[in-house]
Amino acid sequence: MPNTKPIQTISSSKIPQLSANQQKQIDDYISLKSKHLQYPLYSSFDLRISQCKTSIIDCNLFPAGFNNLCENMTESAAGKFQEYLSAYYPKAKNVTIYTEAHTRNVFYYKNIKALGEIVKKAGYECFFAHPEIDGIIEGLIFHKNNLLIADLIISNNDFSNGYPSELEQLQVPVIPRKNLSWFTRRKSKHFRLTNELGVELAKIIDIDPWLFTSKFNYETNVDLQNKDSLLSIKNKALNLFEEISHKYQEYKIETPPTIFIKDDAGTYGMGIMTIQKASDLDSINRKTYNKMSTGKQHAITDLILQEGVPSNLLYNNATAEPVLYCVENHLIGGFLRINQDRGQLANLNSKGMEFYRLCRHPNEHPHLPEECIEGEFLNNFNLLTLRLSLLAAAIENSA
Repeated sequence: MPNTKPIQTISSSKIPQLSANQQKQIDDYISLKSKHLQYPLYSSFDLRISQCKTSIIDCNLFPAGFNNLCENMTESAAGKFQEYLSAYYPKAKNVTIYTEAHTRNVFYYKNIKALGEIVKKAGYECFFAHPEIDGIIEGLIFHKNNLLIADLIISNNDFSNGYPSELEQLQVPVIPRKNLSWFTRRKSKHFRLTNELGVELAKIIDIDPWLFTSKFNYETNVDLQNKDSLLSIKNKALNLFEEISHKYQEYKIETPPTIFIKDDAGTYGMGIMTIQKASDLDSINRKTYNKMSTGKQHAITDLILQEGVPSNLLYNNATAEPVLYCVENHLIGGFLRINQDRGQLANLNSKGMEFYRLCRHPNEHPHLPEECIEGEFLNNFNLLTLRLSLLAAAIENSA
């Protein structure tokens, strides 16, 4: 039997309910916008569900964490992998997974094992290549020659510090595409696309787009030790706080507005700070400066200032947020990230986090593992922001 402990809410939900007509308008809009676009092979999304709104706060196009999906989700993912690869890469038989360079994260290699199982269950021969090492890591065999025997390479390396020449020289497709790597991609572009789609759709379904998007701004060529650079960030924070405060007054939200300042090309929960007033930027200490100066294998030069969306979810009396996994434009599963040490406005992707596998339709899986919990709270409105973020990713992928 699945875990029956319910997901709770901190306060009663005021999230709108979509009518059947609105849902049809949304489906028609996304179908029209998706024409001639190619969605990425795979992606993951951090979702925040607050008292009155829902929003994707991060979109990862090189997702790890497949080891956090249960067997039912893995089977679903394998089926969608097969559909996607046979449609876009019909001649592929041998698939090589190209991994991250770091070697000490055991859970990362559990993710690679799980991803490899999905590829095999999809009907392909699966091999592994590491940027630096030939050999065995956590039971997986890595060899550079596996790049040469591949008909298709699936990268699980987000290339934060540049694109490798060994992939540039290959004559076979590499997905996700080079332009989606973090050394060129920016979160701010993704959220600009998402918000533009949200504004357009909101006019059709007659709903405030803020209820399923989040406000943001960004700063390039950042130097936190330079007064002019810091002043520019502070002014953008002031404007963003003013915009958020107007919305909080409109919807009678008593929680103080919060802004997350993140590496605009960031991943792994690195390069993140939160502020509750612009003057918090006046007291950046050495520890904060160091944290905001270096991301994963790269110096941080661009920052995104993003509206903090308070989480209204609790599990085991801890603040929780769903992390959702998609293959192409299909939701195939996810997990609930919780953190006993963090409040509803905090970054949960940090020390102390725990994971519980989510199953959206438990009645369809009579043998649901004990570690799974029901995810039926993921209703059509909560998933609207996911669909828009996916659509924005398809636009990026098709550029």
